[in-house]
Amino acid sequence: MRCFPCHTPHELDESNPKHEKAIARHKELEKTYGQRINIFRDTPETTLRNLMVSSRKPRAGRLPLINVADPAKSLLILKPTSKLPKKDADGKFEKPSHAEPVSHMGGLKMHVNDQSYKSFMAWIQDYSRVIGDQYASADDLPLDNWYPSMQVLRLKNAPESWKVLTGVQMFVHAWNDTEKSWSDEPVAFTQGTVTPRKMVNGALFLLAPADAGGQDTWDREGSTLPTGRYLIKTYVDTKGRLADNPAAFLTEADYFGQATVEDTWNEGFRDAKVLDGTLLQK
Repeated sequence: MRCFPCHTPHELDESNPKHEKAIARHKELEKTYGQRINIFRDTPETTLRNLMVSSRKPRAGRLPLINVADPAKSLLILKPTSKLPKKDADGKFEKPSHAEPVSHMGGLKMHVNDQSYKSFMAWIQDYSRVIGDQYASADDLPLDNWYPSMQVLRLKNAPESWKVLTGVQMFVHAWNDTEKSWSDEPVAFTQGTVTPRKMVNGALFLLAPADAGGQDTWDREGSTLPTGRYLIKTYVDTKGRLADNPAAFLTEADYFGQATVEDTWNEGFRDAKVLDGTLLQK
């Protein structure tokens, strides 16, 4: 997604005219930085292997891509949440930094406490627990039943009490017309931060149905929320809980209010499902 095309060479298609500039840009980056620019490989297995090998013995003066001792200090997190390097007297960018303060030639690609940050941090924390033998058995492993989608939920006109950059979590509950009630468990979730324009944006993570048999039978690539009525519950991180545990879900103590949306869910930020924050009720 936002890592394309600089770090995803396997996604570049020479037969696609739209990729022509991206391919040329990637060749320039490889010439400057070498193969280490290719963080994401053609399969999850080879990507993980690359991350493991490069993180075991990082170069002197460089943080590792995955920091098992302190996940938040992983370059996989710090790079996309950092800005461009400073410019020198000639107006040229200085070399990007791989130690704090980190800088990123790609600029800011991910905001702290948005849905991407949460998923990256949750994965690195889980990886760190595996490496540290903190799971006694397979039964202790967290459920792998949330899947990313291209559907976006946007809250506009956020309440004035929500300060800019405060983390907000939104849980989506479906209407059951047979039982005339909302689903007890959410069918989708997202997280974002309050922008200066008083909006909260987040791509949805969809929850695999309990009767779908997990990822083996559920079409996670093609799944989408069907047209219908949905209840959006909002939780606001006024106590800073996410700073201590970015992968956490907020609790009823953080609940703010709820409102309903209807109709079709489209893909992309331009066609986001919009929820008016002035309609939130306890």
